[in-house]
Amino acid sequence: MKLKLIIIVLLLSVLFGGMAGGYIAVSKSVPSIEELKKYNPSGGTKIYSDDDVLIGELKIEKGIFVPIDSIPKI
Repeated sequence: MKLKLIIIVLLLSVLFGGMAGGYIAVSKSVPSIEELKKYNPSGGTKIYSDDDVLIGELKIEKGIFVPIDSIPKI
């Protein structure tokens, strides 16, 4: 009986601790919808050759910017 009680208390502690930790992690690191709507990615640096041909681009954030209106809901 005492062993069962210890196991139940231990499992509940782990469960509530995980839930509290998950809530804190999500609430501190996930931006709000309003912040995401205001997001403007940096342009980066473009590298041109002597004859003005684009030969490279350096960016902190890799990828292609897609406006949120262009992303399908499904």
